[in-house]
Amino acid sequence: MSALNNKIALVTGSRRGVGRLVAEHLLAQGATVVGFARGTSTIDHVSYRHYQVDVADPGAVQRGFSAVAMDVGSVQIVVNNAAVLTSQYAMIMSPSAAQEMLNVNLLGPFLVSREAAKMMRRTKWGRIVNIGSMAASLEPIG
Repeated sequence: MSALNNKIALVTGSRRGVGRLVAEHLLAQGATVVGFARGTSTIDHVSYRHYQVDVADPGAVQRGFSAVAMDVGSVQIVVNNAAVLTSQYAMIMSPSAAQEMLNVNLLGPFLVSREAAKMMRRTKWGRIVNIGSMAASLEPIG
């Protein structure tokens, strides 16, 4: 029996890349996994539930958590992975692109963690993992 049996884990950005790999790993460990992403599901597993949620939208996050609570129960593990990356330099990046990046990369984890913490507080158990990127540490050429 795995330590993650009977645990409900939520992974943001679960459609592809690291988020998808994390979701698949948690599934393999016995967790029920809930995925939040703006697009449709790319994971087909009996213990996976997908919700089209824009983590930068407070109302969408609240509605997503309400649906999860009704469908599978209280989230106990959160992996905040959703991110917007750009290869543009700040000097040429449009304000709207910068705003989207801040909304998804900064506001998104806050909104998701806040809703998850409400569930975790009621059940008196929970874990939140925030995934970052080395991109913030890299200096652009030029």
